[in-house]
Amino acid sequence: MESGKLKKQYSKRVLITICAISLAMALLACGYLGYRLLHVRRVKNRIVTVQQNELDYLVFLRENPYIERPFLPSGEHYLYSYTDRVTLQSAYELGISEPITADYTYKVTAVIVARYAKSPGSAGNPEIMSKTYVLDYEARPLETESLRLTRDYDIYLDPYKRELEAFAATVDIPVTGELRVDVTVSLDSPDNFAETYARGIAVPLSSEHYEIGFRGEERVETEHCVLERPVSLWTVMGLSALVLAGAAVCLLVLKQLFDRRLTFHRQLDRTLRAYDEHIVNTTTPIDLSAYKVLTIESFKELLHLAQKTGAPILFWRGQAEARFYILQQDLLFLFSVREE
Repeated sequence: MESGKLKKQYSKRVLITICAISLAMALLACGYLGYRLLHVRRVKNRIVTVQQNELDYLVFLRENPYIERPFLPSGEHYLYSYTDRVTLQSAYELGISEPITADYTYKVTAVIVARYAKSPGSAGNPEIMSKTYVLDYEARPLETESLRLTRDYDIYLDPYKRELEAFAATVDIPVTGELRVDVTVSLDSPDNFAETYARGIAVPLSSEHYEIGFRGEERVETEHCVLERPVSLWTVMGLSALVLAGAAVCLLVLKQLFDRRLTFHRQLDRTLRAYDEHIVNTTTPIDLSAYKVLTIESFKELLHLAQKTGAPILFWRGQAEARFYILQQDLLFLFSVREE
């Protein structure tokens, strides 16, 4: 009778093992899915942007008896007392290898930068003050694969020089300064790239004689790797919930199947234990074709017949069927049970 108990225990262990493995695999699948969706994003496309600004300037002169020309071109030496204004000529161009969804911001700023003049040169002097003025600002969606903005800005140096002198009067240290005028264009795309391009000029404000220098590169070409759109945490949680729900359904179905099988073997084990003195186990089924088979409807009827005749009840258990027999010469009384 020990075989029934061993099979029952073995079935329970198998069910528990399968459930644990299935749950572990579902959790690992959810973790891997979340990691892939949140952190691993494949390159969707590669986009090349080309930005350039053919920046130039003209220095317009005050009326004077020595220079007849109204302005001087870029790249020369200038005198502040002869300068009326500096006209910045910006010719910005943007080219993109293919259409994208993006916003652009076009901004022109004038920044007064004051430095502590502890040494003759300005490169090593620390910056102690800066003040920014916005000369132009534009922000809108980028609607084409190219963009060209050509604009001129008249920059009168006197107000900025007076601002620098007013600051210098408030501190008890020597101060030198310059005016930086920058044209800055920023691109911001939901396709996971952003880019800022700036070019400008620097005008010294602390000396009578000055030269104007350019800032930034004239042309910049950049390649962007456009990644797949990020997946929200809610999406990951929803997909994980679906995976876990699917695993739970599979476990429930598996449990139902095992419960049926366990119920079948459990009933047999109870019968074997209760009527051990009447039952003899057999390892092979009896060939039913060799006998005249009389089917019994219940085990109690078969037990009553065994008690009446004194014949033993033979028992054979298969994977999904169990048979109880009583042999009387050429008669075979059979009660069989099948797994549902």
